[in-house]
Amino acid sequence: MSSTKQDATRDRIEAEITDPLSAMGLDVEAVELTPAGEAPRAASRGRPGRWGHAR
Repeated sequence: MSSTKQDATRDRIEAEITDPLSAMGLDVEAVELTPAGEAPRAASRGRPGRWGHAR
């Protein structure tokens, strides 16, 4: 996926989830897209993954 297309997709996702999350008192800090099956950059840097443990 090209960077421009990925940026546009990420922007659309962020626009869709911002209001519902805000209604729950949550903020959107980042929307990161990765190819299916690959760990996000935060997980590859030893930060906790979505299940709360480092990968």
